[in-house]
Amino acid sequence: AGEILRAIREMGYVEVFYQSLTNPEGGERRLSPHALVHDGNRWHVRAYCHKRKGFRDFSLTRIKHCKYGGPDRERASEDYAWNTLVDVVLTPHPDLSPAQRQMIESDFLMESGEMHIECRLALLMYLMFQLNLNNDQADQRPEVIQLALKNRDEIQALLKLQTPNNQPTLNT
Repeated sequence: AGEILRAIREMGYVEVFYQSLTNPEGGERRLSPHALVHDGNRWHVRAYCHKRKGFRDFSLTRIKHCKYGGPDRERASEDYAWNTLVDVVLTPHPDLSPAQRQMIESDFLMESGEMHIECRLALLMYLMFQLNLNNDQADQRPEVIQLALKNRDEIQALLKLQTPNNQPTLNT
């Protein structure tokens, strides 16, 4: 991580050997990192990938070799998903009883039955996962889910924007 931190500090690039689920054998990549991110489970580096010509998240544990390559240019300002802030509006799950809803409002310090979280678009999928608000929640009881997205349509549209051609920007 030291070489990555140096590249972030100096607006440089690193040469890495990176493995992913789509390429378990791994391969060489040139990355221009601008941020480190923790998704609640593991650390990622947000970087411009010169091979894919776009910004992506790379799991630090899947970087097998890393070498500082030298200066690049400032790229963070070009990362649309990083620089776009999203207002995520949470409410108690609608299928909870009024008393349960009131407890959830209190637990999450909601005002007028809502809680607003400002989140970077690039990190939105991580937040949805952490809050148990991903699409696979349909078979769970409302007492388990507890929360609902008031602006679900907007959030779903933004998540689709983040994955052009249904290819996630997260390099898993």
